[in-house]
Amino acid sequence: MRDKIAAYFRAGYPALYILSPEKGRVQGELFAVAKELKRLDGTPNPRQLVLWDVLNGCETVSGQQGELRTLVGEGTTDPVGALLWAQTQEKKVIVFKDFHYFLDAHDVRARSEVHAAFQQACERVKSKFTTLVILSAKQVIPVELEKLITVVEFDLPDAQLLERILQAVNRNRHQLTREQLAAVTEAALGLTEAEAENAFALSLIQTSGFDPQFVMSEKAQAVRRSGILEYYAPDVTMANVGGLDCLKDWLRRRARAFSPEARQFGLPEPKGLLATGIPGTGKSLTAKAAASLWQKPLLRLDVGRVFGSLVGESEANIRLALKLAEAIAPCVLWLDEVEKAFAGMGGQSLDSGTSARVFGSFLTWMQEKKAPVFVFATANDISALPAELLRKGRFDEIFFVDLPSQAEREEIFRIHLGLRKREAGAFDLETLASSTKDFTGSEIEAVVVEALYSAFDEGRDLIEEDLELAAMQTVPLAKTMSERISGLRDWAKGRARLASTPETNTVMAGREL
Repeated sequence: MRDKIAAYFRAGYPALYILSPEKGRVQGELFAVAKELKRLDGTPNPRQLVLWDVLNGCETVSGQQGELRTLVGEGTTDPVGALLWAQTQEKKVIVFKDFHYFLDAHDVRARSEVHAAFQQACERVKSKFTTLVILSAKQVIPVELEKLITVVEFDLPDAQLLERILQAVNRNRHQLTREQLAAVTEAALGLTEAEAENAFALSLIQTSGFDPQFVMSEKAQAVRRSGILEYYAPDVTMANVGGLDCLKDWLRRRARAFSPEARQFGLPEPKGLLATGIPGTGKSLTAKAAASLWQKPLLRLDVGRVFGSLVGESEANIRLALKLAEAIAPCVLWLDEVEKAFAGMGGQSLDSGTSARVFGSFLTWMQEKKAPVFVFATANDISALPAELLRKGRFDEIFFVDLPSQAEREEIFRIHLGLRKREAGAFDLETLASSTKDFTGSEIEAVVVEALYSAFDEGRDLIEEDLELAAMQTVPLAKTMSERISGLRDWAKGRARLASTPETNTVMAGREL
């Protein structure tokens, strides 16, 4: 990152926009770059770092580590005054902290004055070897300034920096092996420098050491604060998923695919899969179980939260979410019911192209991402998805999840009875599975719950007749939406792999409903 910023300074770029919530860390990097800057011939050509904020105005930064500050300028707490002062300065890097508030001010006159002053400053500082830097966690760039500003996304701390932070917090209190260091730092990926330091210190106090699971729990809070991603603890295993043997086997074969050994073997990192099919058949449950199987963090991307009311906010939100996922990688990024988020992308836009731009950003990221982020997408109606999302290269595989077979229904009954502290062997699972033909997994779960309610109401334990009665009273989705399910099956023929081994002498598309 230092080399990239130094190149912008040496090339005479008038304005940079650095996106980061870590002001202190970015300021330290900018100070180091400005102090060590050289000309093209290699001779020293340092620049002075100046920080501006609305409380203190302009402060020059000096000292060995940038610890000394000196106020400069007259009346520079005013943003326009600061810009007028900045355009007279030579060989400086002037950092405007949280300047997006003034670029997007509600007062039209105040906003236009800031825009005009910034544009004028950009035109004049170029010949003075001075660079203006906007430092903010939020991107706001007016149209008239787009051609003048270069956006730089400042990466979150990598494993090497997190290890240094961990060692600083530890202060040789505990002897940590390389495996322990790697586990704790990997658990902290995706945190800012301050968040990681706090998580390590709190772990040291509450666990008398450095517990990766404790650091993970602190990271979950940080992810939730983003407002776009949700962090899920690995509380579901493959044992909780009934059937889907083909899909499970596909996932198990990739359990070690994120390891360095896989790279040395010549394997690429898995990109992702799309699980489509009938609602209630365990697609979302499998996404959670996959993260648990691989022992990777599970992040759920809520695309609905991406869209904001301000111009450019939605695009910035999707970039933030994907950047955070890459920082936490290796991880599983779960998009549930993706057709609701991206349906109709091929049609006429009703939101000035915002949805199309967000969708385009996501597609480009899926195609070109280098970080080991496995995208697990689920869809109930794949016909509503745009063709661009389904083409080869986006996902490693597309699986179709059909209604559970007789054997799978028996397994699903066994799972849900066991989860509710009932001995599955006390029930005739074969008969129960036969009486729930064409039921989805979620409908079988509902049958078990309904039967338990009946038994509890009558003050006795669950019996088989309760389950049979609940099944008789349930109208499955396969009956109420038979035409839609037939359409899903027709689409899947030849286009998707089956998530389950087909029943003997049964063709998927030929099942009668």
